[in-house]
Amino acid sequence: MTFWIPSIVIHGIRGGDFGASRSDIILVTLLPIITAVLTLQILARFQVGPLSRASIASWMLLGVWFSGPLCMMISATFSHGGFLSSEAWRSLASATLLFVPYTFVMSTYDATLGALLVVTIWFLAIGAV
Repeated sequence: MTFWIPSIVIHGIRGGDFGASRSDIILVTLLPIITAVLTLQILARFQVGPLSRASIASWMLLGVWFSGPLCMMISATFSHGGFLSSEAWRSLASATLLFVPYTFVMSTYDATLGALLVVTIWFLAIGAV
């Protein structure tokens, strides 16, 4: 969730004006990367039990992709979409079942595609090592 929280907050602050400023795109690209990497560092440092840094990164990556539909639906609500739609819950159910293509495609509209790709590559590399 730490990956998506900055995007939700920025969409919430900017509302329907999201994207009118380049700073929106820059913040939505950089802040999710920073929060995800910092969260991984904190969890790896204070790990309890047999979890390795690679397994933490793998589980976090799954969480980023799986929680994408819900978090982007929340973000879209601030610009008169998302949960304000009459078909919101049906859309969320189908998006959750197809979370990989949905997260990938919808992150282009959410402006988080760059951050999503960077974190995915980074966490896959950590998981492979």
